[in-house]
Amino acid sequence: MKGNDQSNPKGERSFNDIAQRIGFDLLLLDRVSGEHWTGQVEIASIKLRMGLGTAVETLVVFTGVDEDGTPVVAFHGGAPASEALVGGLRRLVNGTLRWKVDGYRVGEGQARQDQG
Repeated sequence: MKGNDQSNPKGERSFNDIAQRIGFDLLLLDRVSGEHWTGQVEIASIKLRMGLGTAVETLVVFTGVDEDGTPVVAFHGGAPASEALVGGLRRLVNGTLRWKVDGYRVGEGQARQDQG
């Protein structure tokens, strides 16, 4: 992160501001995982896929169940990883994530029905 030179008071303030903002934004995790979450999708998992090699972007994968009980998935990417997670959480809370039917989980459920 730029400006994290602790020997520079201006850099220290910048680093502390960033850390505080990210800390407050991470409280969104409590909001979406709590019993009072009123979003259209009940969140089942939030996963981070870190970039490998020269790839620096982190992919945040949200899975959940919509109001009809259908498994759904949404994605958000960004860098650095902390900003990717926070950005994805913000989009989740403000309703701008684009949810799609989770074909992988729907197919998994169909396979279980076929076996049972």
